[in-house]
Formats: sequence, C-alpha cells, structure tokens
Amino acid sequence: MTNTQPPTTKHKDPTKERLDRLERTVDALHHHLVSTLELTYTLAAQLAEAAGRKQSEDATCTKVLAEFNIIKSLKPISVRRT
Repeated sequence: MTNTQPPTTKHKDPTKERLDRLERTVDALHHHLVSTLELTYTLAAQLAEAAGRKQSEDATCTKVLAEFNIIKSLKPISVRRT
C-alpha cells in the first residue's frame, strides 16, 4: 500500500509574512516619531530659553509636548499583540 498524501512541507503564509513586515515598519515609524518629538521638544525648549520665555509658557513647547504625550501613549503593535 502506498502513501497517497504528498509530503508535508512547512509553507509560510505570505499574508502573515506581509502583515508581520508591516507591523515591524509601523513599530519602527512609531519609535522614530517619538525620538523626533523628544529632540524637537529639546530644541524648542532651548529656543524658548534663549528668547527669555519659560517652557511652560512657550506655545511651541506646549504643542510639541502635547503631541509627544499622545504618540508616546500609543503602544507599539508588537506590544499589543503579546
């Protein structure tokens, strides 16, 4: 009697691979945006100080800090899936 089933090989699901790559890309973009906002806030704070304003009273610092807090509160996709 012969085995009628073809040999089993593990095939990776191309859709899952594509989704995984997209998730890694989104996570990398999230990290990059958080880092950029941190640096932007540092620069805005230095500019405010040079202009004789407090960071808490500077509109640019306030806006950048608000954006940073919103983006930082979002969890990367890889963290949400576990």
